Amino acid sequence: MLRLFTKTALARISHPKLENVRFLSQTKCVFEKTPASSTSNESQSPQTPANQAPTDAAQTQPWQKKSQYRNVTNFDKRVLVSVGKYKSLNDVPDKVPHETLDRARDKFRVKMCIYMMVVCVIFCIVQIIRGKKAAERGESVVNSNMEWHRKYNEEAAKKENK
Repeated sequence: MLRLFTKTALARISHPKLENVRFLSQTKCVFEKTPASSTSNESQSPQTPANQAPTDAAQTQPWQKKSQYRNVTNFDKRVLVSVGKYKSLNDVPDKVPHETLDRARDKFRVKMCIYMMVVCVIFCIVQIIRGKKAAERGESVVNSNMEWHRKYNEEAAKKENK
């Protein structure tokens, strides 16, 4: 039922160097539920556990490195505080892991989009109320457009006569 991937994809997932990749380590448990074909020699290679750290520094892969820290700007500090990661601007350190900063920016972006949607709905409601009041007074877009064209044509006629 879960055999959506080819045999080569299964062989790549069982490759020991790719064991620590997050996506592959998560999908491997899905593939273990299905019977693996024994035709591929690559799928029978020895595997190391995903949570075991390499013993040699030369074996360290880029995805195994500790998180890199980034300098925090004043705007980033405000984002981190508004998201709720820190209590005040003084609590924010000078360097923050980039994963934390990216996650905070994503939350801030979603929060700002929600605020803009709320403001847009409020402005729409205000315009509806203003339009209904203008209709009660007898004003309409067609009448105001006709009035503007009448004034424009009068001014143009005055300029031609001079």
